Amino acid sequence: MDEKIMQEILHELFSSLEDLETQSRAILQFLKDKGITNEKELAPYFERAGTASSVRWRAVRARIDYLLSSAMKTTEQDAKKESQKALENRHEPSDTGAESARGDETEKDINDRQKTETSAA
Repeated sequence: MDEKIMQEILHELFSSLEDLETQSRAILQFLKDKGITNEKELAPYFERAGTASSVRWRAVRARIDYLLSSAMKTTEQDAKKESQKALENRHEPSDTGAESARGDETEKDINDRQKTETSAA
């Protein structure tokens, strides 16, 4: 997989996590400053939220693992195909003589040559 793509994905992920942390800390601090609650009163809520979040994130991790492994396999398969093509091209016999000259002809050249050969016959 392309390293640049992985860096972009991680950058976006860290950005999102940073935003979430900022928001949750701001809300917690607001609640404390207003005297609405304290950490002791919030502890059971944190525990329940943590459990629910753990389940969701476990599913996300499994999905990401699947997607990344699939992408890595595709990349590896593409690399193998390219190396096989390179090996095949290296072992192909090279064209010689007229075959080589005709290999450089464009479609127009071939059509013109065929017309000339047909009219000469």
